Amino acid sequence: MRKLIYLLILVFTFSACKKEKGTEVFNGTYEGSFIVRIDGKKTNYESKILFGNGKYKTLKGAKGGSGTFVFMNSTDAMVNFNDENIWTADFDWNLILSGLFTYKAQGDSLILTRSLPYTAENGNKLYQYRLKRIR
Repeated sequence: MRKLIYLLILVFTFSACKKEKGTEVFNGTYEGSFIVRIDGKKTNYESKILFGNGKYKTLKGAKGGSGTFVFMNSTDAMVNFNDENIWTADFDWNLILSGLFTYKAQGDSLILTRSLPYTAENGNKLYQYRLKRIR
């Protein structure tokens, strides 16, 4: 009987630490930083993003962005952002929240990461949002 009670306690403990996935995570207002690393040079921007009903709007960030998003594959935790704005071509378009990102969510934290392959012209590039849910 004691073994059964200990087993139940372990099951409940581990199930309480479950990571959030999918639409539950992408619902609410998140705030944090947007980190850009290009060949070892790091730049931080304040970031605030509103998620809800398959739509997003960047309220603070490097360039911004707003539009829709879809989940690509639940096992790989990937989300594709489709920015619906018109932009000029004279800056790094990766500063807009758009394109394919991996995501990691735990509790009220959300990390969105986009890593671009190395090229001789552009070097290594990493774009990462480190956010906490505020509402």
